[in-house]
Amino acid sequence: MLLLAGGTEDPQIAHLKNRAESRGLDHLFLDVDDSETDFFWDVRSGLVKVRNEPLNVASVFLRQNVFRYLRTKDETDSLNAQAWKGLLDGYIWANSRLRVFNRRFVLRSSVNKPLALAWALEAGLDIPRTQIHVSRQRALDQISEHATVYKPVTGGGYCQVLGEDILSAFPTDRLPRPYIYQERLLSPEVRIFRVGEKFLAFRIESVELDYRSVDREKIEITQIPPPADLVEPLRKLLDRIGLNFSAVDFKTSSDTGTLCFLEANSNPMFAAFDQVSDHALCDAMLDWLTA
Repeated sequence: MLLLAGGTEDPQIAHLKNRAESRGLDHLFLDVDDSETDFFWDVRSGLVKVRNEPLNVASVFLRQNVFRYLRTKDETDSLNAQAWKGLLDGYIWANSRLRVFNRRFVLRSSVNKPLALAWALEAGLDIPRTQIHVSRQRALDQISEHATVYKPVTGGGYCQVLGEDILSAFPTDRLPRPYIYQERLLSPEVRIFRVGEKFLAFRIESVELDYRSVDREKIEITQIPPPADLVEPLRKLLDRIGLNFSAVDFKTSSDTGTLCFLEANSNPMFAAFDQVSDHALCDAMLDWLTA
């Protein structure tokens, strides 16, 4: 049996749950936002119960539900989601027999972006010209050399175009925190999913620099064959990070015309991509989880 755990407000969980139901797969959905959901774990004995019945599953797919907090802005909802994620992470990693994506990535919340760029280069992938620093003057120098974008080192924000107006808002040369500064690459974006040993690729057309900042209807997603020259170096990189389920983003360099690695996501959004692939993505996920 497959355990799907998360919140119904998460479109990814809802989409995967619907696909599992349509395929008639034996599964249990643990709705962490349902006030009647019960989960019991006696750590010493190893007994686990859901709704007062012993839990006996072979695989688990878990997502922390951030969507309720995004809707309510109630800090309690954020704390609740973190607590459920902590509990279920502990259960998963304490039970090595469970089949779960990214087991080698144990207890890391996200991919370290600077490290992933360095390792991508070592794996044979191209990357954009990248500097990471806290200097306003260095950032101004980059703007004078080429169109530049910036993004948070730890994620959690959109990629944005850098301009002098943004930098002029800071009173001193030392910025309050480091940022990743990169040359601006060309659209469209290419996203490659890894599911076990399968790779599925998609082209993303958007008028915005970061397609995540606009509504779905303003984005055009098309499934494409995975670029043959990227699959093996990408496999090498993801194996090193410890990810057998991931989505990796690329854009094209205006200098070389090659696709440049941007970042790897350990817990990516996938519902919109599954819809345009005739469910090939969710089917690959469910096939791996229930193998």
